[in-house]
Amino acid sequence: MPSPAELLAQKHSAVSEDPETPLISATESSAPSSAASEPTTYDLDVEVDSVASGLDKKVSIDDETYFPTLGVSIGSAPARWGPSVSNGRTVSTNTPSTFKPAVRSSNTQLTFIVDAAEQLPVSKNDLFKIISKIKATYDVKVESTFSATTNKRTFLLSGPVSKIQSAKKDLVKQLTKPVKIEFGIPFKLISTVIGSQGRTLKPILESTGVKIDIARTGSNEAADDGDIFSNLAKVVIEGDMESCEEARQKIMSIVDQHTQNLTVKVDVDEKLKRFVNLELKNQLPPDIEVDLPLENSKASSIYLSGARETVLMARETAKKVIDYLAEQIVVEERTVPKMVHQFLDAEKIFSNVGVLVEVPDFDSPSTTVKFIGLRENIPKAAALGKELSQEYATDFLDLARSHGGNYMHAKVLTAFFVYTGVFDAISAKYNVKITAPSYKSLVDDQTKTVVLEFVCSKSEKEALKSTRREIVDAVNKITPSFVRVIDDIDTLALDKLDETVANEKSVKIVPLGKLAGVGNKLVLLYQASDDEFLPSLKETNEILDAVDQSLDELRAFSKEITYEVLDMHSADQEILQGHILKVLLSKFGSNIQIRLHQNKDGVSDDQLVVVGLKKDVPKVIGELRQAIEDVKNYETASKYSQTFAFPTSQLSRLIGHKGGNLQSLQEDYNVQIDVQKGDGATVGDKTLVKLTGLKVNVEECEKKLTQLGKKWADERTVVMKIEQKYHRKLIGPSGVYVHRLNEKYNVVIKFPFEDATGHQDEVVIKGPSKGVAKAEEELRELLQYEKDNGYKETIKVPLAILPRVIGKSGEQVKDISADTGVDIKHLREKSDGDSAQIELTGTKEGIRAATKKINSIVDRIQNNVTESIDVDSRWHKYLVGPSASKKREIILNACGPNDEADFRRLLQVPPAGSNSTKIVSQGNKAVVEKIIEQVRQIVFDLENVVDETVLIPKKKHVLLIGSAGMVRRGLEAEHHVRIDIPKINQDSDEVHVRGSPENVEKAKAAMQKLIEN
Repeated sequence: MPSPAELLAQKHSAVSEDPETPLISATESSAPSSAASEPTTYDLDVEVDSVASGLDKKVSIDDETYFPTLGVSIGSAPARWGPSVSNGRTVSTNTPSTFKPAVRSSNTQLTFIVDAAEQLPVSKNDLFKIISKIKATYDVKVESTFSATTNKRTFLLSGPVSKIQSAKKDLVKQLTKPVKIEFGIPFKLISTVIGSQGRTLKPILESTGVKIDIARTGSNEAADDGDIFSNLAKVVIEGDMESCEEARQKIMSIVDQHTQNLTVKVDVDEKLKRFVNLELKNQLPPDIEVDLPLENSKASSIYLSGARETVLMARETAKKVIDYLAEQIVVEERTVPKMVHQFLDAEKIFSNVGVLVEVPDFDSPSTTVKFIGLRENIPKAAALGKELSQEYATDFLDLARSHGGNYMHAKVLTAFFVYTGVFDAISAKYNVKITAPSYKSLVDDQTKTVVLEFVCSKSEKEALKSTRREIVDAVNKITPSFVRVIDDIDTLALDKLDETVANEKSVKIVPLGKLAGVGNKLVLLYQASDDEFLPSLKETNEILDAVDQSLDELRAFSKEITYEVLDMHSADQEILQGHILKVLLSKFGSNIQIRLHQNKDGVSDDQLVVVGLKKDVPKVIGELRQAIEDVKNYETASKYSQTFAFPTSQLSRLIGHKGGNLQSLQEDYNVQIDVQKGDGATVGDKTLVKLTGLKVNVEECEKKLTQLGKKWADERTVVMKIEQKYHRKLIGPSGVYVHRLNEKYNVVIKFPFEDATGHQDEVVIKGPSKGVAKAEEELRELLQYEKDNGYKETIKVPLAILPRVIGKSGEQVKDISADTGVDIKHLREKSDGDSAQIELTGTKEGIRAATKKINSIVDRIQNNVTESIDVDSRWHKYLVGPSASKKREIILNACGPNDEADFRRLLQVPPAGSNSTKIVSQGNKAVVEKIIEQVRQIVFDLENVVDETVLIPKKKHVLLIGSAGMVRRGLEAEHHVRIDIPKINQDSDEVHVRGSPENVEKAKAAMQKLIEN
């Protein structure tokens, strides 16, 4: 940057070289000749301590006032600028040298040049007035020189930093011609640049003093893959050059702020999709977010997101890759034997040689296979396919030959086996791939073969025989009498199908027509049990009749269904099949079906049929006809647009992360969604959103967005403080409790992870306000229940007894848990060598009851003893009694439990015919002792028994017997004796009494008393 001295020297030189140029007042001098080579306008800022004196004063390089001698002298004071300083250096020996730091001046200088073409024709007097006014207004000094050689005028401004730029701007505005500059901004950003009620543009106008005109004609849509710079609105700025440029820069700054990031769409041909995906992964910049279409989806567009310039460059790269592949990728058709088709593993071939393989459907008779890829790779793909086919063994089975060549029955059986997963189960069992005809082929009456294809590895070839054998057996078991096919119920009615009767009768219903997408065939198939004899033909018909009659309600519903056939070219139906059909069906629910390429009777390429209730079909037909017309005039119809207001507070959710949600909605409804910006884009607390596409799609998309807006506006988030120790209980096993609440109230409940470092006790509930309130209430109730039933107590159980407490398969502990409502858990990690710890969780009362039951088991087992005595086998039957009655009596008399399992342990008597004499009793010590005591007494009595004869007249025997022998049995039971009375046909008065001597005497006395009375 030139110093003030250099500038003055230049001016002096200019005056000398161009003496003909007149001066304007005391401040105008000639421009330097070198200025011609400089830019049209430039600024030069120089800080000075004071303003230079008059330019007419000659400056000599010998004048040390302006050009001081360089060097240092001890004791000398620094030279100072100003009139009081002499031409030489002043040396003072008395004043010591001092250092004064430089102070930044508040003044500056600025130089600029105005080209001749830009200058207004101003006289010297007018120029003098303008300069004088500028000097007075801004408190600056202005010097001007004019070069006749270059026709350029140079200005030097000196003054305060805060005012010099304003002075320059005002000077340029008054001395230069007005200019008009034009440039473009994205049409979408017009409102943004202007701002609400002009709030953004107004400060620019005020600061620059220019006139700005923004053209509002044009389209708000970007024509080039989402790049908003492809559709520009013209901006015209009028004013002086510098102000115009300043205004342009400020406007472009606003544009830059709103276009830093960009998302563009690049369309890809369906056949190129996989190749493009593979190539682009390595060729696009890493800072670009790339959304590639899924290989198995219908989507075929690539979305690129990131910084605008980078995205535009990436888009060009993507287009070049696509264009290159479009030129290089070829489709070659080759004839390949039908049986080899299934061996052509498309994934393996593509991953190895980069060639796509398309084989005809299994039902198709075609043998043509398409190879798609680089021409030089296709022979490699064919060779690899041939190599793969040699690794497998195959077999075929035509089920149409079964049951005497009944091919119709074979097709029904095949549909049944596929639908119920029989083929899948056999395939998994033998590791054999089973390929069956499609449902569409099975429902076609013209098809008379039902060929199954089996494939397995050559090393497991024997599995083919086993597979074939099992399928043949399955086919032979189901005779035609077990099957009934009906077609008087429309598939539309099958949503109301009730299979209760069918399940009770072991009948499987196969909706063959619905599965095939053609016709109304419904298969009823009786599944006979392997554990029962086959029913007769009459019984089978009765079963099928019962199931058939249970479908009468569906028949009645089907009578309300009507069919309307419309003509539509097959190619147009392919367009209709996508988003348009999906949107149409979503409007009318499940009571309407639109079946493409069909009429009422079956397949018809250039027709479609509307199936539904009589009251609904006319409404559908009207909209469908409009949709058909829209498809025929797609280019025009797809430009229909509609604007509606969406809650501003929910815009971020509508757009989603990096526009993901908005993009998804656009794809679902095949519409363009544009959120309006700038002036007029908001209405109260809502923002205008513009939808563009087919009318039916736009209307349904608007409904969807309106629903979302209401739903999101109603959403509420609640944070519950719940101690982490209760989380597992509230979540439930495998999340069963929280899933139930989520589904019941349409909310999302999130528990923190167990290892979360913060907010460990915060449970978040999010969803509709009513659902959130209900879920929160239920969760609080569940929490309170857990608190009330969450008492814990730990008890110890001897380790040896633990299995008895648990019981077989845990039955014992499950019973205790069910009876007391207590959760019982074995704490394995806290158990030691002698005892096991059991944790009880529940109410206080339940824990007490469970503890009592467990302690009872422990006490019983700890007090358990085993005792045995020898008893002669001849007395064993007396210890058992008829139907074990004596055994039960002995145990109950000993206060033993009334339980069959305990009976077997408490009194174990050897079976009849055994040589053992051991009578064993195992159980509670007190009970065992009483049982043994009774056994001993019984044996003692038996061993000391006497048999006495009592003479009682025959006619009085009836008094001893009683009704049905009740008196005799009563005497025997009371006195523990055996009384034998002669039968009625025996002429004898002898009555025998057997028992202990004491008991016999008592019995005799009782008998005498009876007959005497």
